[in-house]
Amino acid sequence: MILGYFRLGKYEDARRSMLRILDFARRFRMDNPLTKFGSDVYQPHEPINITYDAFGPPAALIRGLFEYIYDAKGLTLIPHIPPSIVEMEQRFPIRFGSKRLFLATFGKGKITGIWVNGCRWRDFDARSIYLPYDSLPQVSYICIGLGGSKPSRFRWQPYSPNLDPSYEEKENAERYAEQHGLRKDMEELARKAERIRSIYNRLIKEGLGERYPAMHARLALEAICAVYQRFSALAEGRIRPLPEPSQNAADRLYLDTAQRLCAGLEKTEAIDDDGR
Repeated sequence: MILGYFRLGKYEDARRSMLRILDFARRFRMDNPLTKFGSDVYQPHEPINITYDAFGPPAALIRGLFEYIYDAKGLTLIPHIPPSIVEMEQRFPIRFGSKRLFLATFGKGKITGIWVNGCRWRDFDARSIYLPYDSLPQVSYICIGLGGSKPSRFRWQPYSPNLDPSYEEKENAERYAEQHGLRKDMEELARKAERIRSIYNRLIKEGLGERYPAMHARLALEAICAVYQRFSALAEGRIRPLPEPSQNAADRLYLDTAQRLCAGLEKTEAIDDDGR
């Protein structure tokens, strides 16, 4: 339905659908809202809920904005940007094979200009943009000018995921873990982070950053960093805690996710003690 809303220009319906799912997400209730006419989750007695079905609406929101159409040689983008939005920057990559695409729009109306990594792109019309796979850089920052607008204020930033928490985040997170009986889990996570970071840095140095082991290691480090950032925010009161037992279950979810990513990397046959 959300994809249909975008195609038909029913942007308010898409926005309201997303606000509804966010209400469940903030309470860690990402389950199918199938009871009480959509006002409650299917398994209300669990401390938290998560199902992959619940990620469909957010994915549809992202896909609906540019209606990605893939073929054997390239990708067609058809922007569906609400007219009330005159500047938008998508700060996470869209995967296109081994390539990553970052998208930004300026203005409103028909497509009048395209820039890829700051250079003019000619393969577009008033409605769509075509991106042949072989012509795109590995990391592409694609700016779409609408209604004659140009990206005069846009700053092309290289993609750099946060893989290491700050000193302050570490201090706050460790204090939060100590207060909530999670000290041993954090100590174990810190030991694994040190080893995986060493493996990751070695793979990058050897030019293997786009291979599976390095990508798995990077994902694990991002998950570990998310643990520190979340616990730090909870310690400082920047995140409102959930009622128990939901808060403890949510904390465990972050820790377990990071630990399982680490364990998966350690067990795979694609990597040994030398990170090869």
